[in-house]
Amino acid sequence: MEKAKTNKGTPNVDMELVRMYYGHQHERFSELEKAQLTLTNIVLGVSTVAFTFGFSNNQTINLMNGIGLPIIVISINVFAILYYRQTSGYRRMHGKRAKRILELYAENLVKIEQEIQGKRSSGGWKFYGAIHIFMILVALIPMVLYLQSST
Repeated sequence: MEKAKTNKGTPNVDMELVRMYYGHQHERFSELEKAQLTLTNIVLGVSTVAFTFGFSNNQTINLMNGIGLPIIVISINVFAILYYRQTSGYRRMHGKRAKRILELYAENLVKIEQEIQGKRSSGGWKFYGAIHIFMILVALIPMVLYLQSST
């Protein structure tokens, strides 16, 4: 079995175990990222369908499309934001574990990783969070119109 070249003070470990651990961290990271993107797609789809059917042939704002529908859209978008924030911590943890295993057992790959890291955008949460916040703000419009018309 091939042994990993290690830094001083790092235990001598089977290279296959290092590869397996590194790959496992990236698989976990990837699964969380897929779950976040899937939830975002579902929430945006439901929000769009809700607004499409809620206002398709209806010119007047009533309790259902003025309050009920926006509350549903706001709730699912807030859930998506909270889910994204919760799982982002786990994604960071798995990314740090993978990076640490590279630092310990593959110093030459750390340099490549750092070069790529500098070029990569880290704006995923900002982009998807902005979309969900935008959907929440859009959902507030019928609520405001309904509350203004009922007074």
